[in-house]
Amino acid sequence: MVQDVHRSIIIFKLRGFSSVSIDGTGSGISKSINVDTKPMIDARLASFEDRLQSFDSKLDDVYYPLKDRIDSLTTRMDELKEEMDMIRRQNAI
Repeated sequence: MVQDVHRSIIIFKLRGFSSVSIDGTGSGISKSINVDTKPMIDARLASFEDRLQSFDSKLDDVYYPLKDRIDSLTTRMDELKEEMDMIRRQNAI
């Protein structure tokens, strides 16, 4: 447990947190971000958001046409089932 806390403190320090302290309640670790690292975090986050938007666009370009094709195939399959039922009823007479 103590090693985990020390490891967490080291990780927070390496990631740019200026201070890391464990509160007395044991509810977690409170942290404050170094003012110099805030712009770097914002830049990385903006880059990540741009890549996420690009990924979403590419996914939409593939998903929606595929969904439309599947929907049309499902509709055609239902029509064929109805035709088969009608033929069966005609043959039963």
